[in-house]
Amino acid sequence: MLVLLAGAVAAGHLLPGIDGSELERNIRNSLHVIGFAGTAWIIFEFAPFGRMGKALTAIGGAVVLGVLAEQAQRLAGYSFSAADIVRDAIGAALMIAARLLWIQAATGIARTILRTLAVATVAAVFAPFGFWSWGILGERLKAPIVMDFEGPYTAHYLSATNSEVTLAAETTIENDAGNQYLKIMLSRAPRSGVLVATALYNWEDYEWLIFDARILQGADSEVSVHLNDYNSIGHFVDTPAGMVTVTSADRSYRVPVRDVIRQAGRSDDAGKIRQIAIFARSRNRGAIMQIDNVRLE
Repeated sequence: MLVLLAGAVAAGHLLPGIDGSELERNIRNSLHVIGFAGTAWIIFEFAPFGRMGKALTAIGGAVVLGVLAEQAQRLAGYSFSAADIVRDAIGAALMIAARLLWIQAATGIARTILRTLAVATVAAVFAPFGFWSWGILGERLKAPIVMDFEGPYTAHYLSATNSEVTLAAETTIENDAGNQYLKIMLSRAPRSGVLVATALYNWEDYEWLIFDARILQGADSEVSVHLNDYNSIGHFVDTPAGMVTVTSADRSYRVPVRDVIRQAGRSDDAGKIRQIAIFARSRNRGAIMQIDNVRLE
């Protein structure tokens, strides 16, 4: 059972498709906490020692298994992560603390308080997984909107490329923050823009990718749009179908999903889109481009 738990966490690093975005990596990391919390709990229950001996053996054993799991990843060509071992230890320590609180000899209100603390400690084990999972589920529930740049998780989906990327909000008449949008300060690099990780992967029922954009400062710019699956993340092929010219006018632009995929030399599979790249190609240093409401139709 212990080997299965530790092996499951290690396998999570080796399987493709669960680290395509920062949120997915955070979910993977939170599984370390959960997996080794469970490992420590099993060791605690079966270790033939007294209460404190069980606790120390459980935490130590979980950490040792975590080190072995990291070594197994190294043999598979992945890096050894000390941060993952820290997560393993945190998960083990939280679970054992909860177990000790639960079995403390107490009666009445003291017993209720101790067991409430135990439940809260176990909840802390699962809290990171729940928090980051909602970041993905919440975005998927917005379909057919891919990214509206609203909400607390938005920044975790964005990555600047040869640019400065900030989230800005329009100001209403009442001086309240209104709609939030993406503002990109461009450089003269050939690929200056933003990478947007997607929570909504399956685009098979849609024909068009649409986004609102305009140039806030500087000249009009030719913009290339790229759609990547997991295996092509970070690789960009310019396609005629993915080219648009963004002007100072506030308007919507659309690109045909399958034409962009096919012209990039990949199979016609719109069911596994993991990354959108939007690059300005006109090399207007200091130009500022606004993007909002990336959606499917």
